[in-house]
Amino acid sequence: MPFFGLKRRSRADEPEVSPFSLPQGVRVYAVGDIHGQLHLLQKMRQLIAHDMRTRPAGRVIEVYLGDYVDRGENSAGVLSELVDMSLGRRERVFIRGNHDALLEDFVTINPTEAEPVLREWLSLGGLQTLVSYRVPVSLYHADASEVCHRLAEAMPSAHLGFLSHTCVPSFQIGGYFFTHAGVRPDVPLDAQSEDDLMWIREEFLDYEDLLDARIVHGHTIVDRVDIRPNRINVDTGAFGSGRLSCAVLEGNDVGVLVAR
Repeated sequence: MPFFGLKRRSRADEPEVSPFSLPQGVRVYAVGDIHGQLHLLQKMRQLIAHDMRTRPAGRVIEVYLGDYVDRGENSAGVLSELVDMSLGRRERVFIRGNHDALLEDFVTINPTEAEPVLREWLSLGGLQTLVSYRVPVSLYHADASEVCHRLAEAMPSAHLGFLSHTCVPSFQIGGYFFTHAGVRPDVPLDAQSEDDLMWIREEFLDYEDLLDARIVHGHTIVDRVDIRPNRINVDTGAFGSGRLSCAVLEGNDVGVLVAR
């Protein structure tokens, strides 16, 4: 069957073949960091739907790897789309990213303690999220507690419920472990801290040996989906590159979909 938008990486692109695989009949679509790019999320949904129609599978799971908000121009729209998707009939898993956690922390914090959280969040792209919820720009450098109050009023309860209750730190099936940033190599997968799962970089990225599963993650931008025996990085910097990527996993094969 033809593959619409699906690119198969040659084994020459990988240092060696990974020993990890998914159960027979299972296909996973793992989508990288969206960062407020609603139009790219919608295009990716179309690509996935087309691939499913042309190549039916016994069980299909969509995994979204976190960082749905910040930096891009329509974080509120992305969360509305994801809330609708979470209520659909398809099997979907939504991972919590560090940016998603920052938004949840800020909107639920005691307003008297909002100042340092707001400054950190703004430094990481939170300004665009506030704009998407139409919180007045004039407040950003004045009163953090008022910004917190205005955002809490503007954010639909379904958005906060999605961040608080639908998003999960990780997901594992077969020989694959899905999380936002990565894992601490010397810690068992079932004992990882949520902080590491959302924030870790060098200790994980520099680790070249096999782990207890093949880790599929985002968080650190790469030019194209980076496929290695021990991990797969799917974050191609959608907010800056205009490319939202998806790893298509079946058995121990890896394909790539790119929404532009």
